[in-house]
Amino acid sequence: MEAFLDGLLGSLQPHLIFTLVLSSFVGAIVGALPGLTATMAVALLVPFTFALSPTTGLVAIVGLMQGALYGDSVPACLINTPGTPSAIATTFDGFPLTQQGKGQFALIASGVSSAGGALVGGLALLFVSPPLAEFSLKFGPPEFFWIGIFGLTMIASLSTGSMFKGLAGGALGMLVSTIGIAPAGAVTRFTFGNPGLQAGVNVVVALVGLFAVPQALKMVEEIRGKVQIAEYEEHRGVLREVLERVVLRPLVLLRSTLIGVFVGILPAAGGPIASLVSYNEAIRWSKNPEEFGKGSVDGVIAAESANNSAATASLIPLLTLGIPGSPPAAIALGALLIHGLRPGQDLFEFSGDIVYTFMWSAVWAGFVILVFSVMVSKYLTRVATLPVHYLAPAVMLLSIIGSFAIRNNVLDVAMMIIIGLVGYALDKLGFQSRADRPGTDPRADRRGRLRHLPGAGRGPGELSAGVLPRPITMVMIVLTLLSAAWPWIGKRIARRSGYQHRGSGRRGVTMDDRRMIRVNTDLLGGLFIGLFGAVGLVGSWGGRFNAWIFPRVNSIVILAMALALIVRGVVDARSKTIMPRENATRLVLPMMAGLVAYYFLFTRLGFVLTTTLLFGGAMFMLSTRRTWQRAVVVFGVAAVVAGFFYVVFGEVFYVPWPTGTWLEALGLGR
Repeated sequence: MEAFLDGLLGSLQPHLIFTLVLSSFVGAIVGALPGLTATMAVALLVPFTFALSPTTGLVAIVGLMQGALYGDSVPACLINTPGTPSAIATTFDGFPLTQQGKGQFALIASGVSSAGGALVGGLALLFVSPPLAEFSLKFGPPEFFWIGIFGLTMIASLSTGSMFKGLAGGALGMLVSTIGIAPAGAVTRFTFGNPGLQAGVNVVVALVGLFAVPQALKMVEEIRGKVQIAEYEEHRGVLREVLERVVLRPLVLLRSTLIGVFVGILPAAGGPIASLVSYNEAIRWSKNPEEFGKGSVDGVIAAESANNSAATASLIPLLTLGIPGSPPAAIALGALLIHGLRPGQDLFEFSGDIVYTFMWSAVWAGFVILVFSVMVSKYLTRVATLPVHYLAPAVMLLSIIGSFAIRNNVLDVAMMIIIGLVGYALDKLGFQSRADRPGTDPRADRRGRLRHLPGAGRGPGELSAGVLPRPITMVMIVLTLLSAAWPWIGKRIARRSGYQHRGSGRRGVTMDDRRMIRVNTDLLGGLFIGLFGAVGLVGSWGGRFNAWIFPRVNSIVILAMALALIVRGVVDARSKTIMPRENATRLVLPMMAGLVAYYFLFTRLGFVLTTTLLFGGAMFMLSTRRTWQRAVVVFGVAAVVAGFFYVVFGEVFYVPWPTGTWLEALGLGR
């Protein structure tokens, strides 16, 4: 108790409060940049903690984590691009709110729920660390296997349109996650002879490609119809309205934070799973499930509160058992060891004042996030009012910068562009833009822990012995079956309550569609994903059973869904509209070509010159007035932006930008 009170008083010291506020602010900025994650921010901060006291260094780490997890909601809500993987579910309702002119409402709702998640997670860290950590040890390979299966069944619940397309999109995302070295047997999969692919596709690179590139291209599609994403509408009393909603309907926040705490203490689970599970449960228990995906505040609250509570709860097994529950917690473990603090019972016994100060700071971080969101939301919302001919190229540029900065790898830029273009094509063909996100994590087949199950190495007939007979496993099986059946159960409940599901939105061609590109999206979509399924099946055939079973099953599922779509497309051959014909040929295709050109020129002309030419060229092409004066302005802006990122990322984050092989050959580069 003495250490508990000493930690409370210690956390209120002015220099620690200042450290918490400053690190939260920096974390929010890092989280708001697509591709820069909380993990990266903490990793960059750790060396700077060498000169700090252990207490100050740990407080800075917790502030940076929580700030980044709020910051990731800013681009998720404003431009439909999550700053980190944990904000995937935030985009589902945050961006529709912005499109309705309620961007400030979305950001404050995110801030309030993030603060609530940080508060509940911090209290769990303070009061229930030992028992929760001991409970997490009961989860072995069978439990993690069924947690993975349970996560995959959420795809069905998140698919609001065609179930075939939703499941196919999820399976395709999981197929991408198998690229690289297999967890079992160290077998390389789908590398096509490229050593750079042995490390797999980075999850952040995949998510930036799936979210940012399609969103930017959609902006370009509609540029003739609207100048900006949304109008800015200033609302008074937004904080009071959001707080009233949370207070009058506290179950969403409470349920989501508890889910976040539970998922957070499970090693290797983390914020992305917590937010998706929480969002799925919010839909399941809502009286108005039809509102989700169209701008439901409950959706934002569910995603963000679970996200932040999971981040804080991931520190519970770290402090008590030395087992980090998330990548940022793993880096925090390194910081503890550097300062001579060894997790476990000795940490609480001999360094109790430091540990409890750290825990109390995790609680205060929630209040810092709340104040920060209220102060800046009105100004951040104006990002959505920027002209599209500036915003769309800026989103693409930030995507390229974030993808390269993760591992300083040009191949990551190529993967981001390829995944982004494929994701855009899938969106246009009617595949659910939400359903393929949960499967893109490169750890998807690792989370299933199939290879660790008793009997996994001796054949399928003995797998059941490792999956079924444990109590927690049986509970997970029941939850999985309920989640898989929920779309049908939900529809029956909705019909009884008078709500009719919109269906897949399929319709015939109207007079307004004459200037649109019309294709049979079912037939073309089936052929498109069938190509990926065929490549996956051929590539996985004949390899070692335990190394290739996961991609092989995925490929078979993709082919089955593709066949079903082809049959449906042949039976119902009505055309569907996908985009304005004029914008597609004059704007979208040149922007796609520009992205591909950026990759090929990136290492040859260097970052600064390539960015100046292509970023400036994109802004000029999308401008409504194309004069030489405008050309001077946009290319000048592009040069300044390129120089800014070159200096800041090069000097602060030590990103080795390429100066250009062609320029070096001329003696102009390094």
